[in-house]
Amino acid sequence: MHRCGWADQPSFRDADAAAAYELLGGHREPYRRNLLDYSGGSADHACRIATRPALRRTVEVPAPAQPAPVRIAVIGADNYGGRILIPAFAASGAKLQAISSWGGLSAAHYGKKFGFREATKNVGRLFGAADVEALVVCTRHDTHADYVCSALAARMDIFVETPLTLPLGELGAIERAWHAATPLGRAPLPMVGFNRRFAPSCGGCGHYSTRCACSSRRAFPTSATNRAARSW
Repeated sequence: MHRCGWADQPSFRDADAAAAYELLGGHREPYRRNLLDYSGGSADHACRIATRPALRRTVEVPAPAQPAPVRIAVIGADNYGGRILIPAFAASGAKLQAISSWGGLSAAHYGKKFGFREATKNVGRLFGAADVEALVVCTRHDTHADYVCSALAARMDIFVETPLTLPLGELGAIERAWHAATPLGRAPLPMVGFNRRFAPSCGGCGHYSTRCACSSRRAFPTSATNRAARSW
């Protein structure tokens, strides 16, 4: 490939600009750039260029499309869900579609309080429902794995508080359910919360990690026993 320096580039007067562009476009010469010389123009020509009215044009720029709020359903209406999780999802802009609880009374209470469209005892109707895109699970620990597997089978995103499961065998079932749902399209997104993230000890760990220059992961063993009453 022929390379030419600045000294090799041809120079054209501004009146010969058409010839300069023809030389570049015709690929007849190994030049990648041409120099247009405007220094020889008359004062009258320069004045006409300087006083030429600026081209003004108004272009309407469409506003960026705002993502639609995620439509969620909540399974379980305990104190933690009602005091922490549901207010957090509501504040994030999520659309509260349905809430379900085993007895129905607490679901009706929080459903009315936060403006859910529906309160129900029928948990099964939420899996794969057309008006629900993601599930929030805040039920008893021993029920988490079953709900997660059902949500994954319905190819729904799911947020579940800790623990994800109790026996290790249920963890394998969750993994198999996720792999089975993944080839069908977009992989469902399971997310596990951590309700001790508000504890002072966890806040101290986060403060320590931000001061550390290295990027390695660390494990901080903690104990919930023999703590002061206001520790958590």
